[in-house]
Amino acid sequence: MGSLLILPLEVAADAKRRFGREVAELRFVDGDGVPISAALNVDSDGNLFELDMFKGDGSPLIRIPDAF
Repeated sequence: MGSLLILPLEVAADAKRRFGREVAELRFVDGDGVPISAALNVDSDGNLFELDMFKGDGSPLIRIPDAF
């Protein structure tokens, strides 16, 4: 599906940032029954870096559940 880059206010927009590690992961099933994985990652300095979402078959997201 894709990634959403997160740029905290305390990090310069032109900073050379690198992936650090995954800090949280959530798995759920989309409305069409296909599994989705969402991961929250930080950069090498520990700042929020990206929200990455992957859907098993590559199709578009139908909906994010209201509760998990």
